[in-house]
Amino acid sequence: MRVLRDIGDGVIVIDTQKKVMFLNLVATTMTGWRPEEAIGRNLLDVFPIIDEETHEPVENPAIQALETGQLNYLPEEVLLVSRTV
Repeated sequence: MRVLRDIGDGVIVIDTQKKVMFLNLVATTMTGWRPEEAIGRNLLDVFPIIDEETHEPVENPAIQALETGQLNYLPEEVLLVSRTV
């Protein structure tokens, strides 16, 4: 876990139920969610992504990977909707 915590990219770990188990400092900064608030929540609550032009929700590649077993990537034209407090 130390590598995931210290890596320079945002990391969110989810379980098979799509619940957040861990997020590192970069992910905390990106999403606006503190770990104690995010852990146990559905990934879609913590990491909602939308199409850059239409602002419609985009299917999350992490959930696609859980459901299909295939590696997926974020499309380039998406925005992360960070939490507002």
